[in-house]
This record gives sequence, structure tokens and C-alpha cells, in this order.
Amino acid sequence: MNANEFKAQERAKNEAKFGRWASTLKIDAADPMKLFFEQAPRNELEAAQHGNALANTGNYPVGTSECFNVGISGGCGPDCFVYKKGQCGEPQEMLPGMDTDGLKLHAELYGPNALAQADAACGVSPGAMG
Repeated sequence: MNANEFKAQERAKNEAKFGRWASTLKIDAADPMKLFFEQAPRNELEAAQHGNALANTGNYPVGTSECFNVGISGGCGPDCFVYKKGQCGEPQEMLPGMDTDGLKLHAELYGPNALAQADAACGVSPGAMG
């Protein structure tokens, strides 16, 4: 194996581990600047790669959740893949500004009582949403 083949192999390992947050300059390292400027993870694989990249910086533990990885990178919202799977840790944060279809989806994902619980937490009477 020559030097170029070795470098290509190491880059491929880096890409597999850190995805689009991989460093192009260092072996087995994430690029901290990409953590700031790249979009939030969009699926399970990207969430795992983002978690690896965060842990590689030394500032976060290994094994962060999908919800944490999406949230810390600013990807929370009704389009989040974790929310759509019904596994969001803070689903009530998605309610403000939702249309009727969004509210129906929320009730399907998080149960029929999810809207009433969110209303109670916000001090809104259960029949106030229309």
C-alpha cells in the first residue's frame, strides 16, 4: 500500500466515524468548526456520527441521544426525524404555531392526552385551541 492509498483509507474511516463532521486535515478526528456550521443531523446515522464528533472534541460524553444531537445543533422542530419517530424528549415545544394537521400528527405520535397536558403546562384551558 502506498502513501496515497493509506491516506484514502484513513479518510474513509474518518468519514464513516464522523460523517460530514469529519476533519479533512487530521486522522481519527472531527472538525470542531463543522460542528458549529453544518446543519443538524437528519437521520439516525448522522445523529450517531454527530455524537461521535461531539465526543471527539472532549467536551461531551460518548453516547449522547439522537434528540440531544439534533437539539444541540439547532434542529428541533416539527420536521425533526426524532420528533416524527415519536421519541422527542420535549414534544410540547413543537406545539406553538402548529396548524391543524400538525396538531393531529402530534396527538398520533404522543397520545391523545399530549395536547391537554401541554395546554395545562402552559396555563391554557383544554378547549381554547381551535
